[in-house]
Amino acid sequence: IKQIRLNANLVDYEHSEHPTAPDSAAASGYAEFQQNHFHQNNYNGTLQFIEQPMGNWQGTIGLWANFDNLTIDGLQPLGPNSVTTDIAGYLYEEYLASENTRFEGAVRYDYDNISTFASPGSTVPAFVNFNESRNANAVTGSIGIVQKLSPELTGSFSVARSFRAPTMQ
Repeated sequence: IKQIRLNANLVDYEHSEHPTAPDSAAASGYAEFQQNHFHQNNYNGTLQFIEQPMGNWQGTIGLWANFDNLTIDGLQPLGPNSVTTDIAGYLYEEYLASENTRFEGAVRYDYDNISTFASPGSTVPAFVNFNESRNANAVTGSIGIVQKLSPELTGSFSVARSFRAPTMQ
């Protein structure tokens, strides 16, 4: 291992929506004009191990994690309250075939879990006792070649399989 890198973030996000004029919900007896309120606590981080070059090989091994707690309330919540857990591990390698040619390859495994939790005070009856969990997992990867054609021009070709984890929204 040549270098270890750690990047971590904490986000505490909150906002409320307030219509400028009463809508049908306010006309039906709701005195409060606050439409929706969102509160999201998010923690994420990446831990990377940069490898020492070994001959013509060099690369990175990494771990990534994301934890998200989302609470939505108000007159018209856009979804249920939820906790999302995402964890991934990956390996990226480069092979320097010559001064002008580089081969690249990567593989990654993703684990994603979304768990909703009941909202007894929700104005949407379906969310009052809504308590479900879903997993989405995937193996992705890519291979490619990068060719330096001149000091100003580089060409590349790659093939990849990608995955985007679903979100509560």
